[in-house]
Amino acid sequence: IDDILAVLDQPGQFDPEIVARTRAKADALPPETDNHVTLANFYLKRGLMARELGRAKQCNEDIKTAWIYATNSKGQRAPKMPKRDFARILVQLGQEEVYLGNFKRGISLIKQSIDNHKIGIAYRRLAQFHFKIGDFNSGKAATNVGIKFLNKKIAMNRVNYGFIINKH
Repeated sequence: IDDILAVLDQPGQFDPEIVARTRAKADALPPETDNHVTLANFYLKRGLMARELGRAKQCNEDIKTAWIYATNSKGQRAPKMPKRDFARILVQLGQEEVYLGNFKRGISLIKQSIDNHKIGIAYRRLAQFHFKIGDFNSGKAATNVGIKFLNKKIAMNRVNYGFIINKH
């Protein structure tokens, strides 16, 4: 058993190629364009790569920048911004707000994401954050709605997973 414990005590090894690719994506300069959709998606992806590297500040700033490019002057989805992309940005922004301790704002952003365009991760995060604040009824409700949503997508052959069984 000592040999197993010795292996478990060794520091993890990271694939240097993967780290280098992730770092390059997190350090990438924005494309030279005025296209807000392109810029919003760029900052979202760069922010997610920064999160993978533990760069919380850059992640937060990039996702907020993505939101700015994705919205109009009233904070609503810009007309040319695809609903699905906007929903992804809102979920990530909501997640960042929760990580900063702003649970109410984070949950509100995720609900706004669902109202805009339904994506599975939004229901997962909504349930997760309700559970984190101790609102078990809302967490269970979000879980159940999310399960129904995903089962419907599966039935329409839009997702290649087996049915999700609701045991509640």
